[in-house]
Amino acid sequence: MSDNDSISDYNSEPEEQRLAEQQLADRIFSKLVTSKFDLRAHDFLPDDFIEELITKDAIQIVLGLGTGSAPISAKEKKFVDWIHSKARRLFAIIVYCGLVQDEITKSLKKFRVSEFTDGSLPIEKPRGSEGQDLSRQFYFMPGFWNAPRLGSFWDHQWKFNVPIFDVDTYNYDLPSESIFPFTWKDESVKEGAFSCVYRVRIHTAHQKHELEDVRTYASSLIE
Repeated sequence: MSDNDSISDYNSEPEEQRLAEQQLADRIFSKLVTSKFDLRAHDFLPDDFIEELITKDAIQIVLGLGTGSAPISAKEKKFVDWIHSKARRLFAIIVYCGLVQDEITKSLKKFRVSEFTDGSLPIEKPRGSEGQDLSRQFYFMPGFWNAPRLGSFWDHQWKFNVPIFDVDTYNYDLPSESIFPFTWKDESVKEGAFSCVYRVRIHTAHQKHELEDVRTYASSLIE
């Protein structure tokens, strides 16, 4: 069989025969948006797509709960509820990292016991500036969360942990790796004594304004 035949066979594989986590990772990938702020291309998943994709049903399917003859148990339902309310971003990150069902389940159970939630993000870089190994953070299971996998988690977390700008907040202290949810940037830049001012458009899912006309104005100018 030639390489082309192999590709054709894979592409023609029925969707229902593919693993649930692969399907969800593909859907996440298809919804990524490119930030227009940095010179480098950085993709992020808009917040409204996290709500759309990481549903309780999607979580159950990926974890293989309630999909057979036995209904989901009360304990399993509480686990799904915790993921949906406290760890949707964590769930999306580890699915996107390519973990399989058993690894996803065990990782999330460890996160839950360790009280590691979306609010705990971002994690530190697995290898620090002095070369010290930071990869064995206690909420990650050492069996399959080796340094390369943790590096993948650290790298992908920024796609799912994008700032949301509030109308009453003007100063943000963000990590240098943060991806800004800007869908457009004016090429002209105003330079001040200590900073540069850019005209940008913020993705609508990443700004909090009640009125559309206020939203439109705020999304075109940030100082």
